[in-house]
Formats: sequence, structure tokens, C-alpha cells
Amino acid sequence: MGNILASMVTYKADEIDKYIRDITSDLNVKTKLNQKAETKIRGDEANIQGIQNFIERNDSIIEQQVNDIKQITEDLKKAHEFSKELTARNKACIEIVNSEKCINVRKRLAEIKKLRKDIYDFLEKGGIPASHI
Repeated sequence: MGNILASMVTYKADEIDKYIRDITSDLNVKTKLNQKAETKIRGDEANIQGIQNFIERNDSIIEQQVNDIKQITEDLKKAHEFSKELTARNKACIEIVNSEKCINVRKRLAEIKKLRKDIYDFLEKGGIPASHI
């Protein structure tokens, strides 16, 4: 009987009621957190299904697009390099066309053309049939 009497003496109903309120509050907090987590997880699960469907529908298309972009990028790089090469080649051609030698040859060809016309005109004026020069 000693134990029961000791328990009865130390029993404080107010402390037990406060303890019950505290753990009930903890339970309510945990319950609300679990509800929020469950709502989020359900949304995530719905999103996961959407993501999986997206992947199934688009995986091979996306892979092909990546490969296409890689190939086009390589082709663009090659085209750019070729363009630089063509620019250099064109510059070389322009340098030759604008060189002093080429300008002199062009002048001499123009002079030959003028001289041929002058000779033709002279012969025609003098009544001498000129072969078509």
C-alpha cells in the first residue's frame, strides 16, 4: 500500500492536464505538418507522373535535337573558318589586281585597244580597207 500512497501524494492533476495539453499540441503540430507534407508530396507525385510522361514523349526528340545542334555548331564553325579562308584568298586576288604590275598591264592593254582603233580609223579615213583589227 505504500506505493499507492506515495503515488497519490505526488499526483498533481494540474501538471498531468498541462502535460496532456502539451503533447496534444505537439500532436496537432505534427498532424498539420504531415498534412502539408502529404499535400506537397501528392502534388510532387502528380508532377512526377507528368515529368515521366514528358520524358517518354520527348526523350528521343530531345536527344536528336541535341545531336542536331552539335552538328550544326560544328558545321557553322567549319563555315566560319572557310569564310575566313575565302576572305584571305579574295584579299590575295585584290592585292594582285591592285598591284603595280597588274595596273601597268591594264594600262598597256587599254593603250593597245586605243592604238588599234586609231589605226583602223586612220586606214578607213584614207580609204584603205582595214582588216577588222
